[in-house]
Amino acid sequence: MTSFYSDSRNVLKYRPDPTHGQDVYTDFIAGVGSGNQNYVPELPVNVWEYGGLIITRSFIGFPKLSLLPDTLEIVSAKLYLFPPKDFLNHPQGNTGANECVIQRVTQHGWNEAGLTWDNQPREVSEEGQAIIPATTDQFGYHPVVDITALVKKIVSGTVPNYGFRIKLTNEKPLAAVNFASSEAEDAWRRPMLEIQYK
Repeated sequence: MTSFYSDSRNVLKYRPDPTHGQDVYTDFIAGVGSGNQNYVPELPVNVWEYGGLIITRSFIGFPKLSLLPDTLEIVSAKLYLFPPKDFLNHPQGNTGANECVIQRVTQHGWNEAGLTWDNQPREVSEEGQAIIPATTDQFGYHPVVDITALVKKIVSGTVPNYGFRIKLTNEKPLAAVNFASSEAEDAWRRPMLEIQYK
């Protein structure tokens, strides 16, 4: 599904597929930034030690938010995240003090096919940021995150639509949480944005 669709009155849903999704992760491994890793069907977020310090952040965007009318009265916006199939990045699963924060990127646009650790957007806004609660569910975590404040600003045209960064609230080892990306083979695992409006 490449655009918003509605399965009930006043609810819009957006679940990008592998061709149209904008989500990717990037690593800093033992002092070296990773290249582009768009081929991996996961959005891991962690700080680990394996031959040196590893920091992993994920980015997700919904470009079609910019197509919604700026007069749309949004009641709520929820981001549904689902577990990956194989936990390729972090086979141990979700562990540690793994609370995450979703922040709006403010610096510049990015593309999942070209994002690396070195060129990742560094500027984000803490205003309206959303928390993904910590979990002890090792392999089945599927949070629903309220990102209403973030989406309202984008749809109203108040701020540019540069997507979001997901990182650990405290980037200290050892902690990890893993989500599936839009590249996931199973469609139900892909991130979904749900907007309720009046």
